[in-house]
Amino acid sequence: ALYASAAQRCQIDLPFASSEHAFRFAASHTEHSGYGRNTLLGEDLGAEDTSFARTQLRFTTSEHSQLDLSFDFTRNRSGGDLMTLLAAYPPLTQFPATRGNPNDRLDDYQQSTARNVQANRIGPAESEAWGASGTLEFDLAHFTLKAISAYRSLDATDRNTDLDATPYDLL
Repeated sequence: ALYASAAQRCQIDLPFASSEHAFRFAASHTEHSGYGRNTLLGEDLGAEDTSFARTQLRFTTSEHSQLDLSFDFTRNRSGGDLMTLLAAYPPLTQFPATRGNPNDRLDDYQQSTARNVQANRIGPAESEAWGASGTLEFDLAHFTLKAISAYRSLDATDRNTDLDATPYDLL
């Protein structure tokens, strides 16, 4: 498989209101083609398309206190993952014979560093994650009081993945 990659990154830092407050925005996008191949289905494996953005705000509310707010979002889409069969032990090595292939053995698919596999299924994986957080900090005479709150959400799907990387439904 031919491997191609592209990445873009951006970051903006801005002080405002007489440098008492600050704003930061960072974003990136990474994309690359697959680095492996499913020779049974004729598909590339390991492709990725990821976008990320984060916004941060800092408010200096007084000489002894500040409020930090942050929000981030990540979206990831990838083609089928490149997985290989590490080991198969008897009697499992004879599994292909039970499926009508007496001349085939699982030993033939044991390749820990293979970039070409013969998985019978590949499916896309997608995820979206986002989070928000806030930190309120007070500097007092002999200690600092800090209140931290956060929330994180993850929505992920991984469909039709072949965990054994063989033409058989083992895992």
